[in-house]
Amino acid sequence: MRSWLYCPADSPKKIINAGIYGADGIVFDLEDSVASEAKDQARILLGELLKTYDFGDAHLAVRINSMNADEEHWREDLSVCAEAYSREKPLMIRLPKVESPDDIRLICEELCTVEKCCGIVSGSIRLQCILETPLGVENAFLIARASKRIQAISFGAEDYCTIMGIKRYGEAFVLDYPRSRISAAAAAFGIEAYDTVWGAYKDIEGLRADAQRGRDLGFCGKSVIHPDQVQVVNEVYSWEEKDVLWAEKVISAAAGKANGVAGLDGIMVDKPVLERARRIIRESD
Repeated sequence: MRSWLYCPADSPKKIINAGIYGADGIVFDLEDSVASEAKDQARILLGELLKTYDFGDAHLAVRINSMNADEEHWREDLSVCAEAYSREKPLMIRLPKVESPDDIRLICEELCTVEKCCGIVSGSIRLQCILETPLGVENAFLIARASKRIQAISFGAEDYCTIMGIKRYGEAFVLDYPRSRISAAAAAFGIEAYDTVWGAYKDIEGLRADAQRGRDLGFCGKSVIHPDQVQVVNEVYSWEEKDVLWAEKVISAAAGKANGVAGLDGIMVDKPVLERARRIIRESD
């Protein structure tokens, strides 16, 4: 999953058009992009469109309201998502401001209840957890292993930078620590890691540089807030032709080697290098 396009859940036009921009996934947002007084209406609208509209090949997720902000909103969000869920149209929950395994336990308990009420096999609805605070970042490894429901963890830089007093659109390296910790936690437990949004949506070159930094630090994809950002992120998170050619050469060089070690252009090809090549081929299909 290279790109996840955020779409405010209170805009029928944006919801209906969300699948045409080429994003691998769509995140329908019931949290920050919807005003408090519009949340109930947005939830009803999204529920109806999820049940009736075809979003093509894009994967679907809903960012529900924070469990720390309003107890009723997030519970009602989950109920609507469960009612719209089906095997043919699986729906993931993107959970904001996750800080500890206790948050995961609480939402998993609620998910079990709504799955039972809607006749969904227990454990079917998957989670994406957004880590947006210093505490959430520090607990990344504990959160990543907290439930088999967790499909991914992602970074939310805006809140993190505010709390830490970091200039959000300054030097890219200032976010290397939280990014590295989150991507490492995801890799440790075999789940995906998605990088934070680039809010300066008119700054395409800044987006490209930010996306490349995230990829270099181990993320497999990135969230975006504007359709114009999708293509750039997809390009950055796709393997280039030269990478695929290198991977094919590595696999060819290693073929038939009894000890599993070969040489290629002066570089040793051993098991980790071979596995890296195989991964590139898999992800390029």
